[in-house]
Amino acid sequence: MPNEHDAAARIPRLHLCAARVLSDIRQRKGTVKKLVNEAKHTRKDCITALVCQSLKYRAPLLAALDKAEIRKKNPSITEDMGIILACELLLGHKKFPASANRKIGTILESETLLREAFDEALQKQSAEERESFCPRYARVNIMNGKKMAAVISKIKSLGFKEVKLLTNERTDFKMWKDAVKSLTEEQFVIDFHVPDMLVFHPAAKLSRTGLYAQSHIILHDKCSALAAMALAPPPGSLVLDACAAPGIKTTYLASLMSRKGQIWAVDKSKERCQSLRYMLESTGASACVTVLEEDFRKMEPYSEKAFTKAEYLLLDTACSGSGMITRVDLSPEDPTALKARLKNLHNMQVTLLKHAMHFQRVQRIVYSTCSVYAEENEEVIAEAIGFTQYKFELVEALPDWPLRGLSEYSFGQKCVRMSPKDTLTSGFFLAVFERIGARKKVGKKRKADIEHDGTEVKKQKKKQASAGAQHNGTVVKKLRKKKMFAGVQHAGRVVKKLMEEETSAGIEHGGTVVKELDQKATSAGAEHNRTVVKKLKKKEMFTGVQHPGRVVKKLKKKETSAGV
Repeated sequence: MPNEHDAAARIPRLHLCAARVLSDIRQRKGTVKKLVNEAKHTRKDCITALVCQSLKYRAPLLAALDKAEIRKKNPSITEDMGIILACELLLGHKKFPASANRKIGTILESETLLREAFDEALQKQSAEERESFCPRYARVNIMNGKKMAAVISKIKSLGFKEVKLLTNERTDFKMWKDAVKSLTEEQFVIDFHVPDMLVFHPAAKLSRTGLYAQSHIILHDKCSALAAMALAPPPGSLVLDACAAPGIKTTYLASLMSRKGQIWAVDKSKERCQSLRYMLESTGASACVTVLEEDFRKMEPYSEKAFTKAEYLLLDTACSGSGMITRVDLSPEDPTALKARLKNLHNMQVTLLKHAMHFQRVQRIVYSTCSVYAEENEEVIAEAIGFTQYKFELVEALPDWPLRGLSEYSFGQKCVRMSPKDTLTSGFFLAVFERIGARKKVGKKRKADIEHDGTEVKKQKKKQASAGAQHNGTVVKKLRKKKMFAGVQHAGRVVKKLMEEETSAGIEHGGTVVKELDQKATSAGAEHNRTVVKKLKKKEMFTGVQHPGRVVKKLKKKETSAGV
């Protein structure tokens, strides 16, 4: 058949790279994330979007290609190239070079037939499959000076409309999910869990907007943000991102920390480190991030290097990537081969988590994977719980998250799972470990006249009394007076008994309690209830006692001595 398209014209490199990634995924050579990072193309975001759309709609796209007999018309079009080109035409920007390659020409000439066949095949997909389709997430990048409201205003100026949920009643997660599923290509809604994230229809065209080009919005799955949120490093923290590339989670960590503190972003691949640096620089996160081109497993936690000071550690480990491809209609992997692969991954993941617990200053660890297999998730956690010598405990991650770990594990409720059907995200897993004792317990406010912040002690004054003691760091100064000696020993704020020749005043302090004082001809009662000493009165002989650590007042007596 005569073809007016240029035989010498080349298919755009973007489509060639996308087709190659798609082919490698089909051959199980890696995950979308890994393969796109390795692709030699600067527009990795566009490749990711095109590949994900092709995977998502693979079945109806293949049906359309078969119905239009594309392979018969042009045998040089491979299955993967046909899917990529058809996806670009039917679901993408529909833009090809003016002097298109003959392969592209074959696709363009069959557009009407392809579209009809695609729509027909799409309608046949089950409701469950349609439910599993994920929306598109865009996080507002507040590190470059733009505020949330300003970015939303700009998005609206591009023709998008914000869907606002009811404000006169509490919006639950189900209501939010229903709203997301009902979005059109021109609508968006604010995310339910991540406050600076916007949610769009899967077909929303965001990658070519000025907002994306200027890094005012960052396109990525919600899972990445939630892993950073689970780690929750406050501003000023020292953080180790053990498997950082391509840097999406790293940039959000920097944002959560207001770029105050230090992040060490680790990856052993030179190429991935280059992509990581580009991501950090373009988003404004590089000021607080140091990229380390190292293998995390070989990093010495007991060395004198700066990264050993890390207090927070994010371990988004390499995995099967099964959470990223659950919607792809690929032939199932051989059970024996899968079992062996998962065993190897499990052993590697346990080794990484165990290594993370060696870092002596780390107080909190987040372990995460984009896998759906228990071997890489709950089984790893079960083994890690046995690392008692490292003094870490599993704590509840993201308490408000609706989908928890597998119920057959006693600790399942403390873990988090994500899925396209239940949470409108990729398949994901995360768990949080905390060093035992790291979470400081806040006690009740002391009912005393002491402010213990920098061990500051307030002064007290009273008529006819002079305070000769100050408590700073639980030290009581000696009190002396003419004809009077008080023997005071302060150890753990304990006041020993004081004795006098003709007057017996017994004071015992245990838990800040002052017992009654009895004297021969008079009775002066003093009770100390958390720094309160009642006035003691006695005719011509006794003036008042207050507990050291607050104030020990002078005792005066005309011809007798009272010991404090």
